[in-house]
Amino acid sequence: MRADVNVPLPGRETLFIIGPFTLFLKSRRLTAFVRAEASKDQKEVALSDRTLLLTNSEAMGPVRSWSLCRMSHQLLHPRLA
Repeated sequence: MRADVNVPLPGRETLFIIGPFTLFLKSRRLTAFVRAEASKDQKEVALSDRTLLLTNSEAMGPVRSWSLCRMSHQLLHPRLA
């Protein structure tokens, strides 16, 4: 059995604020899968999984119109559990 997830996460979310500076995550997408394999000959169930978060980040200065930097990220997590 295999389950796939592909979820767009639109909009902008604040990751953290330090003084007058803010780091936002923008236009995120979460993809993941989990696969379970079972056999009547084995007691164990084999699991494999992976998660990936694609995002753009933007750092803003004390005046909201100051965009200090923009970056793209791919965050891979090889195991869910």
